[in-house]
Amino acid sequence: MSQNITFSGKDGPLTNVFDAIEQQTSYVISGDRELVTSSKPVTVSAKDMPVLDFLALVCKQQNISFIPRGRNIFLFRNTSPDSPPPFIKADNVPSVAGTVRSRKGELLS
Repeated sequence: MSQNITFSGKDGPLTNVFDAIEQQTSYVISGDRELVTSSKPVTVSAKDMPVLDFLALVCKQQNISFIPRGRNIFLFRNTSPDSPPPFIKADNVPSVAGTVRSRKGELLS
């Protein structure tokens, strides 16, 4: 799959942007649902643009940051008043490993 995106939308929901990214690339986007439901309408147009550049453009308008990690893109609210760039390189993010269990102690997959 291509890692470039072509998209055009006017005053549409942010979910349209994320759906287009997932359909046109190998990325899967995840994050707090409230980020998407509280977002402003999106107006953006791009032709054959690298997906991370496109997402940085869209997220900057929404005060959202993201971290690409493998085929995943993790979204989070940009809480810094200085508004750092919305794209954070995965090299700067520590790896997290562990086991997830239910309240009863059962292993979750």
